[in-house]
Amino acid sequence: MGQDMAAPNPTRQASARQALDDLFRQSDFVYVIHYSCEDLDRPECTSSPRIAAIALRNLKSAQTQQFSILQTAEIQNLDSSEMFEHIDKLEKSMLKDFFEFISFYQGNQYLHWNMRGDTFGFQAIEHRYKVLCGGGKPYVVDNARKIDLSRLLIDIYGSNYIEHKRLERLANKNHVWPCGCLTGKQEAKAFSKGNFQAMQRSTSQKVQVLADIAELAYDRKLKTNTSAWDMRGGSLGKFLMWFGDHPIFTLVGVLAGVILAIVGIVM
Repeated sequence: MGQDMAAPNPTRQASARQALDDLFRQSDFVYVIHYSCEDLDRPECTSSPRIAAIALRNLKSAQTQQFSILQTAEIQNLDSSEMFEHIDKLEKSMLKDFFEFISFYQGNQYLHWNMRGDTFGFQAIEHRYKVLCGGGKPYVVDNARKIDLSRLLIDIYGSNYIEHKRLERLANKNHVWPCGCLTGKQEAKAFSKGNFQAMQRSTSQKVQVLADIAELAYDRKLKTNTSAWDMRGGSLGKFLMWFGDHPIFTLVGVLAGVILAIVGIVM
């Protein structure tokens, strides 16, 4: 029973497939987004986590736009030893550039991984901007233009499609996790050590990982722990529902109906 409960719901599966297909049909206007920041679990600190790098990768062209405090420091002629001293100024300048960029392309959609909350997500980035800019209002992306790849994959493959720490494990299973890519905890550790170059590189690589996973799912080639049986609903009733809704068998049903009608007329 538990295994069946983890199997995809046919209706949600079809809807998620359609959403993914739509993204690739208009891939010119879709950006994969990810960012890295300070440790999210800092019980001794009441301030929101600082953001070190944000990456945007166009789904079609694979061109990547990077916003980072490391790049900002270089533009402002600050060396690595001065970055922590000017960290708020660097983050503020980086976020201004980021929001200016996305406000210029207001029709874009953004494919992300779990960026849904005020601790980690679009709201968290907006909040950091407000904190650093004295309550200034950043450009806000409509929720309808934010697509969570992690939720699409659950709808397509079921809730048990991969083990916990899904992004890293899924990427490794499909051999798309680069050696320089860091986990969230590793990025936070890099921040505490001032290794902003590693954070920038990891963030850029993660949007590539997300794009690769999305493309594999779109091509129906993504490797998961979900069996072919579970992909069809995990039960006879759901399988028959999927079977009846499949275009091939719908066509067969229509042809069979036409043949039976002709036979009826002849007889």
